[in-house]
Amino acid sequence: MLEKNVSSSINAKYWYFLNRFEMSRYQRKRLKNLQIDFYEIMMDNMEYEELLIHETVDFIKKHLKKYDMYIFSGSDQTELRMLFSGLGIDAYFISINGSPTPRKELVKYLSKHHNYDNDKVILIGDSINDYDSVKENDISFFGYNNREIEKLTDENLVENFPDVNVLSRK
Repeated sequence: MLEKNVSSSINAKYWYFLNRFEMSRYQRKRLKNLQIDFYEIMMDNMEYEELLIHETVDFIKKHLKKYDMYIFSGSDQTELRMLFSGLGIDAYFISINGSPTPRKELVKYLSKHHNYDNDKVILIGDSINDYDSVKENDISFFGYNNREIEKLTDENLVENFPDVNVLSRK
């Protein structure tokens, strides 16, 4: 199972790079081997529960029945789903979504497909891409764990998840 998932995930990335850059056969093989090595190292190390930010997991568990929760990430979707499943936290989310679909498109699809009122949707994120996604889709944003976001927004910044009141949005 892992080999099949590694293969499909790596192949998508591999072909993306192959089509983007001219490389020798040796360089292509080397790139694919490096991708496989990285993927295996990541999967071996990311399934350790102690690497989770426990205050975030506690926040999710506390609000699980109150709010619909989704994951939107720039990381590979197959890898994310394997990781969340391995950590036993996949059941906390309605769906876990990632690349190759851009985050902006994932957020837009969510609002339209589920008929959510944009005034009642909040994205909690830690990257400029998260911030750009909410601006393009006209939803509220909570910035977490990234001081660079503070320069872009006067909206809510999350210092500590236990202190987050998701109902108090600007």
